[in-house]
Amino acid sequence: MRLTKIKLSNFRCFGANEQTVLIDDLTTFIGNNSAGKTAALAALNCMFSENSNDRLLHRSDFHLPKEKKPEEMEEQSLYVEAVFQFDELESEGQDGEYAIPYYFQHMVVENPGEVPYLRIRLSATWKKSSTLEGSIDSQICYITCPESEEILENHCVRAQRHDLDKIRVIYVPAVRDPSKQLKNASGSLMYQIMNSINWSDETKDHIKTKVQDLNTQLEQEKGVSIFGNSIAKQWKEYDSDNRYSTASLRFSGANIETSIRRCRQ
Repeated sequence: MRLTKIKLSNFRCFGANEQTVLIDDLTTFIGNNSAGKTAALAALNCMFSENSNDRLLHRSDFHLPKEKKPEEMEEQSLYVEAVFQFDELESEGQDGEYAIPYYFQHMVVENPGEVPYLRIRLSATWKKSSTLEGSIDSQICYITCPESEEILENHCVRAQRHDLDKIRVIYVPAVRDPSKQLKNASGSLMYQIMNSINWSDETKDHIKTKVQDLNTQLEQEKGVSIFGNSIAKQWKEYDSDNRYSTASLRFSGANIETSIRRCRQ
């Protein structure tokens, strides 16, 4: 599954006329300031970012035509569409080892014998309201008609966030010291890969036992024991509820999910 196109209309600096950005295996955006380089990446973030805050639309995401003033606008609509292609189906001779994508039922085939592709579109409408930001309604749908055809209402199938989370955009902004951002990005990638593994129950139980053994060994260390007892004593003075009055110094990760969440490359 490979991203091949981004289509934008009325998103930030992109006007009402649809703009299509073609994506290859390696794509570089080059342009003047305010040409739309960051906007195109932010558009993908609005659909596929792992950070829910990045997926929120704001009034500033809607294009403001040059001849219009913000206070003159009553309503504005935008859309961002991502088109994915399945290269694994282009050639034969793979011994039948094809993957079955999650999005099989939403794929589009232009003509017999052609490679199927997937269209995912974010559509949103802003309207002036009593609030400063106005009101914004948005939805993400699968478009089940070919790109050459007009999109009708029955061509839009609401996409579930659970399925959209199978696609991830990790945006590393251009900063003077990118090491922290790169570390966070690599950690996110590692977590997604590790979390997708079908861990056996035996491995899960083994890791849980090892963590418990580690905590037991930690508590037996004299310095840690003194420090832990001090924390427990002081904490009881702050909270008298029996459910929360016991504090201890120990490793918090007691299962494999917590452990892989802290993975870093």
